[in-house]
Amino acid sequence: MSDKVIKAILKAEEEAERIISEASIQAEEIKRYQNAGYDENYNKIITSCRIRAEELLKEAERRASDRVKKIMADCEDETARLRALAEKNLKNVVDTVLREIMESAGGVGREIS
Repeated sequence: MSDKVIKAILKAEEEAERIISEASIQAEEIKRYQNAGYDENYNKIITSCRIRAEELLKEAERRASDRVKKIMADCEDETARLRALAEKNLKNVVDTVLREIMESAGGVGREIS
C-alpha cells in the first residue's frame, strides 16, 4: 500500500512539474505578447506624435508666411507714404529756397509754381 502511495505522490509530482512547465511556457508567451503589444503601441504613439508635429510645423510655417506677407505689404505702403511725404517736403524746401533767392535778388512777391 505504501508503494501505491509513493507512486501516486511521484505521479502527482510529475504532473505538477508538467503543469508548471506548461504554465511557464504560457507565461513567457504572454510576456512576449505584452511586450510586442507595448512596442507596437509605443511605435503608434511615436508615429502619431511625429505626424502631428509635422502638421503643426506646416501650419506654423503657413501662418508665419502669411504674417510676413502682411508685414511686407504694410512696409511697402509705409515706404510709399514716406516717399510721397519726402517729395512734398523737398518741393516745399526747394520752393522756399528759390523764393528766398528771388527775394534777395529783388524779385519780391513772385510766386513759384
